[in-house]
Amino acid sequence: MDQTSDEKVDPLWIELTEPKQFSRLLYTNPVCFLSTFDGKGKKNAMVLSWLTATNNEGRFMFSLNRRRDTASLLSTDRDFTLSVPTADMEDIVLNVGKTSGRWGSKFKKTNKDNSKEEKGLDETERTKEEPVIPLSNRQKKKQARLNPGVDGLDVVSFGDKDDDLFVISGTVAHLQCTAYKIIQDPLIDDDHLLVLAEVTRASVNPSYWCSNKNIFRPMANASPYLTFFGSQTFGYVSSTHFDNI
Repeated sequence: MDQTSDEKVDPLWIELTEPKQFSRLLYTNPVCFLSTFDGKGKKNAMVLSWLTATNNEGRFMFSLNRRRDTASLLSTDRDFTLSVPTADMEDIVLNVGKTSGRWGSKFKKTNKDNSKEEKGLDETERTKEEPVIPLSNRQKKKQARLNPGVDGLDVVSFGDKDDDLFVISGTVAHLQCTAYKIIQDPLIDDDHLLVLAEVTRASVNPSYWCSNKNIFRPMANASPYLTFFGSQTFGYVSSTHFDNI
């Protein structure tokens, strides 16, 4: 596992319990890290901004390029997490968005990771592996830039003890999710899947939650979280007043 994978989410965080609270975390369409794990040691994170709540019961949808590594990982394991970064993590968000999990791990390896690689797969597993597609020169350059992982991209355990779900360290809201339907037909276009998902668990940093109104917003001195304008440009979500908190 990665170097921070044994950490736990701060117990002082607010554990949300109602589906309508889950939806409130997504009302502002925050930029998120979408994290996946294939159960065989491979984990990945991508930046997601094309998402929206579809009801007030924790369901939402998002568009996903079918060529992304995340798309192939979700096809094998439909559980994933969302982590909401702040403006302080903008450089990390940009660097994750510029790289692909197909080029190598975005996470820095530890001795435990290396020992797993040395052990390798048995012959039965090797025969089931898909053929390796050679990288272009451009992709090789990006792969070299990615090694040894995106600086500052660290993970925190989030799921039960028996699973491998994780969230991104330093973020301010964590959502455990399941994709209940992945629409493969070109409903949007030939390049994108439409993923329908629901939040099954969520927690939030108390500096970002107005409990009496169930609103996901930064307190006065908290760093704003991000929304996406396009062209690698972000907007910032903050509050200008805090009445009756």
